[in-house]
Amino acid sequence: MRQTGASTLGFVGSYLPHKEEVWNNLIELTNDKDSDVRRTATYALGYAFPYVSDKQKVWNDLHELTKNQDSGVRKGIVDVLGSVFFCIPDKNQVWNDLHKLTNDENSNIRAGVASSLGSAFAYIPDKEQASNDLHRLTNDEECNVRSNVAYSLGFVFPHIPNKQKAWNDLIILSKDSDKITRESANYSLGKVSIFKASQAKEDDYRRELETAIKFF
Repeated sequence: MRQTGASTLGFVGSYLPHKEEVWNNLIELTNDKDSDVRRTATYALGYAFPYVSDKQKVWNDLHELTKNQDSGVRKGIVDVLGSVFFCIPDKNQVWNDLHKLTNDENSNIRAGVASSLGSAFAYIPDKEQASNDLHRLTNDEECNVRSNVAYSLGFVFPHIPNKQKAWNDLIILSKDSDKITRESANYSLGKVSIFKASQAKEDDYRRELETAIKFF
């Protein structure tokens, strides 16, 4: 019942009059004795965030949850930060939190950060460091991390400072031992080739599109 309540609060919070109370209830549930309730409440925070007026207060709450002992809560916060990054007041602080979590001991959290970097990259103040983090994670020992990096690189490619380095990483990942990672890398290479075609002169336009088709 508490888990269902947490999920419901997240979805209907925008329609309720006392949005700060909804937020406080969800924060309380992130400390519930049951791990499933804690995780559900954490994800629900992402739905509630845009509708709470005091963004600094809610950001402080999210910041504290990045240090939670429950890896499920930290994983949920990583996903939330990626989705609400654009509307958080202190983008340097939230970026610092995501950067730290790229070194989390739990591979699911590192994989979550790889995805969140893809969602938030355009708003990250230090794109050079974010690019370096993605590059480092291409060598992660866990395939779920590498596959998420491969997908994110295709999504954020237009914003990456060193595009050749990102391209080289995708080529390497397209030969990865893990099938899903290879598929994600090839899809991203196709997407990047379409981007290159959109920037190319007429002579190179067709060549880039043909390259994209090969990767897809």
